[in-house]
Amino acid sequence: MKKIISYILLGGIISIICYGVYSEIAYTPLKKKDFECLFPNHTNADIIFHKDFIGWSHGDYFELFVYRIIGAEIDLNYPIVDKEWEYAVLSDITKTATWRSCPIDSVTQLRYENEFTWIINSNIKVGKTLQQELEDENNHYCYIYKSELQKYFLLYNSLEGILYYIRQNGF
Repeated sequence: MKKIISYILLGGIISIICYGVYSEIAYTPLKKKDFECLFPNHTNADIIFHKDFIGWSHGDYFELFVYRIIGAEIDLNYPIVDKEWEYAVLSDITKTATWRSCPIDSVTQLRYENEFTWIINSNIKVGKTLQQELEDENNHYCYIYKSELQKYFLLYNSLEGILYYIRQNGF
């Protein structure tokens, strides 16, 4: 009887661990409704890269998600963001921008300078790619900026169907 209880307990612990690992691997901050806000005709999106950037100084916690998107087209009237983004309530002082052509303007560059620098100087291949993507005139970007601790930047390469999503969802 003790063996059966031990096996059941061991099976439960293994199940919990497997669920936790799967939840971390399969996590995506952007849900279907978020993609509907970004693109008028989005059909499918899959995460192809995810990296947490965690540091000790102010503003050094953010995440980078890279999505492969099928069937999305840029509409310069999008994104349409009301009062909520990623389950965060946005205030009236939140600054948002619809899709704009790259390269990014100087004000936006300053707002996201720390994140861009960390990603570009990191040892990940996506960092060097992002630097080139920010300068490519065929790409588009938009942002949602609530504060220094809660901001979101999106860069879309429509030729490749790649969306870079930088998010800092404050503490």
